[in-house]
Amino acid sequence: MKKRKKANATGTISKRGDSYVVGVSAGIDPKTGKRKRVWRTVRTTSLTEAQEALTKLQHEQNTGTLATSGDLRVGKWLDNWLKDHVKENNSPRTHQSYESHVPVWLKPTIGNIRLDKLKAADIRRMLKNTEKKRSAATALHVFTTLKIALNCAVRIEELITQNVTLQVASPKP
Repeated sequence: MKKRKKANATGTISKRGDSYVVGVSAGIDPKTGKRKRVWRTVRTTSLTEAQEALTKLQHEQNTGTLATSGDLRVGKWLDNWLKDHVKENNSPRTHQSYESHVPVWLKPTIGNIRLDKLKAADIRRMLKNTEKKRSAATALHVFTTLKIALNCAVRIEELITQNVTLQVASPKP
């Protein structure tokens, strides 16, 4: 019996221990020219559930809502954003202001969280920590810095599908 060849760009399912890993192609990286793949681990022993997860991943890819940030952490993204976007497109004073918020307020509380796993609760915790140590006005400035950085991650870099700061009420000074 002749083995049937899968069509291109249909995705991959692999068994790993007691779970499955599903993956789809995410296009070509313009910087390196290499093919990007997005992988998700599905904690199940059922191949049917793994196929459903692959179908969901393919749907995200087809609708343009596939997040490609991978292992990128919030802190690393903020560093990249400051260097590649803020410094190039803003005044030195704006860059200095944003740069002062990142290492003091953002990276210590949310810097180690994966960019695609950042939740509204993480942002609320960071704001509460900022307001406890400083004023509500400082918390508002830090919140605005994070909101602008995440907007860039959504709109320009397409690393995440939505800006979670939109789910959080901005602090009142």
